[in-house]
Amino acid sequence: MKNHNQNNSRNNLNQNSFQNQNKIVKNPKSKIVAGLLALLVGGLGIHKFYLNEGGTGIFMLLFSWTFIPMVIAFFQGINYLTMSDEKFDNLYN
Repeated sequence: MKNHNQNNSRNNLNQNSFQNQNKIVKNPKSKIVAGLLALLVGGLGIHKFYLNEGGTGIFMLLFSWTFIPMVIAFFQGINYLTMSDEKFDNLYN
């Protein structure tokens, strides 16, 4: 009986790890959209909201009057556009 329970728990672990490796992304984010948002309206933090980083987006929105978020967003936009698809997917999808 104990051996049967151990086999069931191993099977459950194998199934869970398989499901984690093949996770389904419901709304994949595009690096081109993120890059263009950062370049065009990045001073307001819109690209951060798009990438589900609301805390950073709010911070950038609050300090948008200083133009510092605009400079940061410019470099982030260039970074998104030059980043490999695999790296972008690992970070944001």
